[in-house]
Amino acid sequence: MKSSSFCPECGRKMRQQFIGLKHCECGISWLKGTGFFYRTPDMIFCLKRIKIGAKTKQVPFVKYKKYIRVKKRRNFIVTSAFTLNPLGSKLLIQFLAYLCP
Repeated sequence: MKSSSFCPECGRKMRQQFIGLKHCECGISWLKGTGFFYRTPDMIFCLKRIKIGAKTKQVPFVKYKKYIRVKKRRNFIVTSAFTLNPLGSKLLIQFLAYLCP
């Protein structure tokens, strides 16, 4: 279907969260610049401020949750943060924090 107001999967009318972002109950969303896509549990939908000339506009933006895992090793704590970028690859960031005895 060419219309963004109806879901191509189930045919129901999609609900608008922001201008340019709509959701359906079956798990499909529509973003103005991207088109239709399936939602995943790690997606966060928010508004991003973009300054165009003197005006500030808000456009819908998709963020991804960070998964944090903590391991304790003697006097150090190793924290690993996994970040999913829009291309789907994982980035691993490790932090070492020294614990005072």
